[in-house]
Amino acid sequence: DFEGENPQVPKLEKSISGTSPKREHLPLAVGIAFFLMTLLAS
Repeated sequence: DFEGENPQVPKLEKSISGTSPKREHLPLAVGIAFFLMTLLAS
């Protein structure tokens, strides 16, 4: 019952295989990383 234990794995594979979702979330991830770095630096 490995599939039942990890229901989010198929969603992760779909988001990774799709190029458009990755391109849409990339700027958001960069912005969050930059924001966290700014908080840590200050």
